[in-house]
Amino acid sequence: MSGAFDASPLPLPHAIAQHGRWRGAHAALICGARRRSWAEFDVATNRVANGLAALGLGRGARVAVLMANSIEMVEVLFGAGKAGVSVVPINLSVTDAAVAAMLADSGVAAVVASGANCLRIDALAAAREGGASWVRLGVEPPPGAGWTEFRVWRDTQSAAPPAAVVTAADECNIIYSSGTTGLPKGIVHSQGCRLHWAADVGLALRYHSGAVTVCSLGLYSNIMWVS
Repeated sequence: MSGAFDASPLPLPHAIAQHGRWRGAHAALICGARRRSWAEFDVATNRVANGLAALGLGRGARVAVLMANSIEMVEVLFGAGKAGVSVVPINLSVTDAAVAAMLADSGVAAVVASGANCLRIDALAAAREGGASWVRLGVEPPPGAGWTEFRVWRDTQSAAPPAAVVTAADECNIIYSSGTTGLPKGIVHSQGCRLHWAADVGLALRYHSGAVTVCSLGLYSNIMWVS
């Protein structure tokens, strides 16, 4: 048909890039006194994506996230998506045994953790065959070998748009159930699934360009996401 075009929605990484271009000066994230504009958030997630690619992690790879709420955590969650890497966010309140089970089940190649959670990962890695091979990035990690400081690592990566081509069918994340009736089960979401979920929530809650959402991503509810 003459004049026809593909109106399929683009995955979330493309949405971040578009916000960075057209709403660059507007706030994207607020965490206490800290803020990130959309332009800054777009660049930071580019750096994360390019950094993961430089580590050999691309489409099909998975990275676990065991972090207290912070701007850095959101950068990891969405930066990984720009590289086609799936994230496995883990609730800080679960037991070490549950964390170990989730890491083993999801087959992660890397872990990003913050503060004392780095020590939890160290203990689990020492007890698990193959755990020593995990790439470990930490926000304020303990001194010693094995951890790369996330913010230093991020800021040394290229800010250019990542080369990865991410599609709606690509895996976005694995969310684990609470395990109230048995072992926690991994629930896989695609990029397209997550985009449709965001659109549905936006319609149901009547989000607009000035809306602000309080996000509870871990144990605390101190991150504000600006549409």
